[in-house]
Amino acid sequence: MVRTYKRKTTRGNFPVEVFQGAAQAVREDKISMRDTAARCGVNFMTLNSYIRKSSAAVNSNNVVTVGYTLHRKVFTKDQEEELGAYVAHSAKLYYGLTTSDLRKLAYEYAIANNIAVSEVWKSSPMASKNWLFGFLKRHTNLSIRKPEATSLARATAFNQCSVSLFFDNLTKVYDKYKFGFHEVYNVDETGITTVQRPSKIIATKETKQVRAVTSA
Repeated sequence: MVRTYKRKTTRGNFPVEVFQGAAQAVREDKISMRDTAARCGVNFMTLNSYIRKSSAAVNSNNVVTVGYTLHRKVFTKDQEEELGAYVAHSAKLYYGLTTSDLRKLAYEYAIANNIAVSEVWKSSPMASKNWLFGFLKRHTNLSIRKPEATSLARATAFNQCSVSLFFDNLTKVYDKYKFGFHEVYNVDETGITTVQRPSKIIATKETKQVRAVTSA
């Protein structure tokens, strides 16, 4: 399916005022629909559809559209910005969302806001891949990235209090025993890791290093 369709013609692009005037001529001036369509230069079936829709929408607030229209967007611009901000914030907390997580979140967000969704969304239940690709295209600051696995213990222990305490103790040990550079060894690089490999997540492009919490 083409996800970046660009229209090649202007066929069917008529201002709504043209159809409003044509509908008024049919209803009030009693001019036949075919003659009115020919005079206004619009398609007969399109005019017929507009008159039928406008008659049904007299007592409602529904907006009547005619001719060519773009695909209906599921979320408003503000709602999509809120989703994008949530995705970026989750990645900063080391709990980034995978593509499947985002699709499920989008579906739940639509249901919570009483937004009509397609049957494809309901059967999954998650947003379609087409929506995901469109969302990433509209939010150019987000991309699918491979995070560095970070153990939960390491993530929770790496805070200002713990780091300050470590360096305070390290300074005391250096001052007490007067270790030289040749007496300090790095025993962390064993080449063996028990940290699980995380899945790719959605994070901001400007973030230099992306991490994801995992059990060790």
